[in-house]
Amino acid sequence: IIGKSIEDINPHVWVDVKKILKTGYPQVGKKCTIGGSTIIANSSPIFEGKRVIGVISVFQDISEYEKIITELESYKRLSQELDAIIKSSYDGLYITDGKGNTLRVNPAYERISGLKAEDLIGRNMNDLVKKGYFNQSVALEVIKTRKPVTMMQDIVGGKKVMVTGNPFFDPDTGEIILVVGNVRDVTELDRLRKELEDRKELSEKYFSELQELRSTIITKESEFIARSKTFFIALNISFRSFSDKSGTFFKG
Repeated sequence: IIGKSIEDINPHVWVDVKKILKTGYPQVGKKCTIGGSTIIANSSPIFEGKRVIGVISVFQDISEYEKIITELESYKRLSQELDAIIKSSYDGLYITDGKGNTLRVNPAYERISGLKAEDLIGRNMNDLVKKGYFNQSVALEVIKTRKPVTMMQDIVGGKKVMVTGNPFFDPDTGEIILVVGNVRDVTELDRLRKELEDRKELSEKYFSELQELRSTIITKESEFIARSKTFFIALNISFRSFSDKSGTFFKG
């Protein structure tokens, strides 16, 4: 390129050089593309007395830096998206490192557990279990077994939750680097289950007492008078098990 006009070599650079030749002012940090590479150019005028007789430019190839910056921007966007997903999740998320240290909890976990993030982040699960925050830790069990684990967990304050922990491994070392716990509140479900069991027991008790009462008061000699046809039908249906061989116990 020696002896050739810079205008022919790179018209964009020529525009800057021409401006420097005319004004005598340096140009610093000019970004341009040369030969497919991204360049930062720092250009200064060369004086002879007070007259500008040339321009000296120092070029720095920043193509690799541009690639890194692009990757960083991509990671930044990915991080923002992941952050939005974690924050908007209706299920609670409890994230620890491979040693059981709490890294993050989302707003849903705070709502479900009644605990505050600032009371948990940075603390080890062993310490939190000893202090009575939890009766057991899914993260510690995952670290121990190196497998996904699901368990019921009691939280201080009377909350009962179902937690599923999943390990994430370092692809190079194979060590656990994260344990992500998915947390669902089952306090209300547990209350409803107990209430349903209680009602079932009460229903069975009433049914047993009714059967006993029926067997006591109804014999073949028993007589009932039904004036209402509807009641007559109801009696036959309700006490059919006590009917005689003809299949009819109540007559009217």
